[in-house]
Amino acid sequence: MRIAILAAVFAVILASPAIKNTCELITKSEMETVLGVPMRNPEVQIMGMCEYKSVGDHPYKSVRLMLNHADSREAWEKHERELDAEIKPTPIPGIADATLFWNRMTSARVAMIKGKTTLTIVLDVGKLSPKVTETLPVAHRLAELAVPRLP
Repeated sequence: MRIAILAAVFAVILASPAIKNTCELITKSEMETVLGVPMRNPEVQIMGMCEYKSVGDHPYKSVRLMLNHADSREAWEKHERELDAEIKPTPIPGIADATLFWNRMTSARVAMIKGKTTLTIVLDVGKLSPKVTETLPVAHRLAELAVPRLP
């Protein structure tokens, strides 16, 4: 019995290896493929944030990843909806336990929760007032890449 419990705990630990920092959720190569431009090496920021920036300025593109925890899905959703209260979010089904998307004036934001782990991706595609058709597919693909690696 004790061996079975230890084996189960060990299997869970192996199935979800801990990430050292948020920049490990999406590789530089993956980021370049999704954004379609060369990217600088990711920069670990304060409070567990990671930032990717394009090498060139025209078009300048950037992605910020922020990893956090929530007490519950309800608390997370309330908090996320309050951040962009003037914009109705678009749910993205099939990614994490819940995923919401906002297309904003200068960037897009996708927020997701998996268990009690949350990830927010803020995406600048290099355009002022980008269309949803320019931001949603990129945000969707980045979310697909990151979710399996969430702790």
